[in-house]
Amino acid sequence: MRKVITLLVFVSLLSAQTANRPEKLRWNIFNINKLWTKFNTDNLMAAGTDQMLIFPARPPAFEYPGGSGLNYAGFMGPVVAGLRQQNCTHPSPSDGWPYVENAAIEGPAWYWDPQHWEADSAILALDRAPLSTDPGSWPSSWPSTYPDGTPIQYRTIKAVDPTTGDTVEGQWPVFVYRGDTIIGDQEAWNLSHAVNYESERWGARTYWLDVSLEMHAFAWNHPWYNSVILWAFVVRNTGGRIDSAYIGLNGSYEFYADFQPFGGWATGGEEGDDKLWFDSNRMLIYGTDGNGHEIDPNGNDVGADNIAWAGVTVLKIQANGHDTTVNKLDLYDGLRNFNTVMENGIWDSLFYYANLMNVDDPDDPDGDGFDQGPYDNNDDGIGDDDFKGFNPNLEPAQQYAYPYFTIGFGPFTMEPGEVDTFIVATVFGQNRADLMKNTDAVIVLANNQFRVPLPPPQPHVRAEVGDRYVKLIWGTESEADTNFEGYLIYRSTDGGNTWGDRVITDEHGSVVAYVPYAQYDLEDGIRGAHPRAPWFWMGDDTGLDPITEVDSTTGETLHVFVDDNVVNGMKYIYYVAAYSKDTSLPAPLANTPASDPNIPNDNTVLVIPSVGVATGSFDSVRVVPNPYIVSAGWENSPGEERIDFAGLPERCTIYIYNASGDLVRRIEHDGGARESWDLLNKDGQQVAPGLYFYVITSDIGTVRGKLAIVH
Repeated sequence: MRKVITLLVFVSLLSAQTANRPEKLRWNIFNINKLWTKFNTDNLMAAGTDQMLIFPARPPAFEYPGGSGLNYAGFMGPVVAGLRQQNCTHPSPSDGWPYVENAAIEGPAWYWDPQHWEADSAILALDRAPLSTDPGSWPSSWPSTYPDGTPIQYRTIKAVDPTTGDTVEGQWPVFVYRGDTIIGDQEAWNLSHAVNYESERWGARTYWLDVSLEMHAFAWNHPWYNSVILWAFVVRNTGGRIDSAYIGLNGSYEFYADFQPFGGWATGGEEGDDKLWFDSNRMLIYGTDGNGHEIDPNGNDVGADNIAWAGVTVLKIQANGHDTTVNKLDLYDGLRNFNTVMENGIWDSLFYYANLMNVDDPDDPDGDGFDQGPYDNNDDGIGDDDFKGFNPNLEPAQQYAYPYFTIGFGPFTMEPGEVDTFIVATVFGQNRADLMKNTDAVIVLANNQFRVPLPPPQPHVRAEVGDRYVKLIWGTESEADTNFEGYLIYRSTDGGNTWGDRVITDEHGSVVAYVPYAQYDLEDGIRGAHPRAPWFWMGDDTGLDPITEVDSTTGETLHVFVDDNVVNGMKYIYYVAAYSKDTSLPAPLANTPASDPNIPNDNTVLVIPSVGVATGSFDSVRVVPNPYIVSAGWENSPGEERIDFAGLPERCTIYIYNASGDLVRRIEHDGGARESWDLLNKDGQQVAPGLYFYVITSDIGTVRGKLAIVH
């Protein structure tokens, strides 16, 4: 029945040709850690299956792990609502009417009756949403003030231009929380104001709340936070007083999200059996698949071990200048008020009263604002109150067809000029224990003013290979950090999928690390197990002398590690991690293997030992664009996708390997300084997005590097 209704809605929407507004949307993608998602300038944090028009679903939509093709979001975005008692700039006959400003999903504007957001004109002048790692998304002229006249603070950042390979310097908006600037490895920013695009349908009823919304989002390539994206929303009241205001988050998780047109509309996979819980101690709403069985995008049956757990934790709320907390949670089996005139959405008032206030909500019998149980209608003897905490022996009674939620706080009075802040984190894990561990880590981060503890700077590693040996060479740059303690050397023979034969697990049985191939540490009395993470070995006071030598030409101190336990022709990936001596932290700090192809001389190398391979340098070699963005517009016409290797010697051979170390393509270069790769493998097939390694050999030596292909 739902599929029939969906088709009718789709047909009705096609008739509204004048209300489409894709020109008001800009997109970009978080892809620096394990959690990937597209986001847009309507403050939509993900755009999965929960679309009135199915086709605009935009993966990755909380894809976990990134690159897997497994997506978990229907939609997610911030909500600001209230009863307007005074309308300074847009006189209204409807004072006291509830207005709801919500993140819009694509399609005709009027189908989702709550109002939307529109980005600042400087952002809309570009072809994608601003992202700190994407210089092409930075406006040439940033807004100087917020709508209320408050100056916007900026800091200087640097990123690599994928079209040229050059490092670009620019300005980036700063988010300061209680005096501390939050900085991510990848950041998004958006500045928008409330608008109403219903005028084409409703004529004179073109009113909305006079508020602006600033979004800052942060992702880290950090072992503690690589399954997390932080979202901070700053709401400014630029008009008159708003009574009974609410601020929150509206969204859905689906395990898995189904992107096929009409194939599982908003059901979250093969049966729509997703389940949600609420952990009041962590202020975490979270869930997973209900029966431990799903069908992946390739049609394969998968079990619970391959289905992630996902959640949203509310970290900080400030309203009226004071800290507050979550006091509203509505879980609903679909839109409980799916009853506008055209049955194509919800009225402002219905969403406001039913889903934000929980008025007459059967799932909130005590009226405390929290749904108490997921529709306990199976007469199984399980009480509603079991919902408020997780009990592994008590499964929720209802299988959710629509795993939607609204979580937030209110009501409160929002005075003219008031600025309120709402900070949440989307968190993932491979199982419930992993999800809780990652959630606890980001809660500790929030309680530490969002100051991310960092390991020492990563070593800059290069390699020389020969007949049955690999020589790793790096400098002493990591040792300038006052917390530097030592080096861990890892070796992979399966393309970086694993980093050794022996794994280290935590108290939950989750793999947290691999036993390093070699370890060297300072002679400073710090040795043995980490006091707060016994699975991590701090060293044996070996000293660094066994791997230190001085370059006779430059006088530079270098570290050298020789591995002579290798087989010629076999592919190896090594990485060298510097780690910290700070044992006050809940877990050790060490570099992870680098995966950013834009970082030259990082801590990760791919090598193939062989007989008679010369070593040397290609100082002028570069790869452009890098990363290659599949949807970018620099191709002249379809079929002309290419990556160029520039600065080549007259004759050389280019080998391209995938992340598993398999040879993808061999290209013989003969003449000139430039060679193109058409993104086809040796069988003439288009290669998939991902990380690739290249090795270029000639009679003057060998050079190695990385390149990436992304959506």
